[in-house]
Amino acid sequence: MARGLLPAVLCMLTGCATLSDQDCKEAAAAPQGWAAVGERDGARGRPADDRLSRHVKACENVRVAPDRAVYMQGWQRGIARYCTPQSAYNEGVGGNPYNLGLCQGGGDPDLLLANWNLGNQIHTRSAQISDLESEIIRLQAELNKTVYCKEEPGKQGRGKYNACDHRSWSNSSTSLRITTLQIEVQRLRLERSTLQSQPLIRSR
Repeated sequence: MARGLLPAVLCMLTGCATLSDQDCKEAAAAPQGWAAVGERDGARGRPADDRLSRHVKACENVRVAPDRAVYMQGWQRGIARYCTPQSAYNEGVGGNPYNLGLCQGGGDPDLLLANWNLGNQIHTRSAQISDLESEIIRLQAELNKTVYCKEEPGKQGRGKYNACDHRSWSNSSTSLRITTLQIEVQRLRLERSTLQSQPLIRSR
């Protein structure tokens, strides 16, 4: 399972609380506490109605009810930040989906998607590099295993020699594979660097 996916799946299955009891109390106690919660949710691209209903459920234990009007004021500020080329790009780099539907009237959909795609290409290259580097480490560990060979009488001097000859061929094959992967990593790093050097797309 992909890194970071398991916690999200567990939350979907068990219903993780969006706020702790302490979070609920602090939001209720501060004059603009719910506005701060709403702004954070908006900036992360969380749908207001769904998120607010989850907050209501999370705060039931401490008998705190979110202030919808104040929450929505903050959420509008947050979603305004979310619906920007920079935010779309950041979500792509982080490998996160982009909730373009929340940006109706708040940004050019084509520009936002173009910047998300740019960031997501960088994320894809980074993930590929990580996977290849893990494979290189595994192969290097396999290559570094010590093999002891000694001559044994009988069988016309074969047996052990055949095993060692096979191991030598296997090591050569592994070394070639490592070299090939290292070249691929270099290529991906160059592609990633080129993508990272591109400016944000602000006009069509």
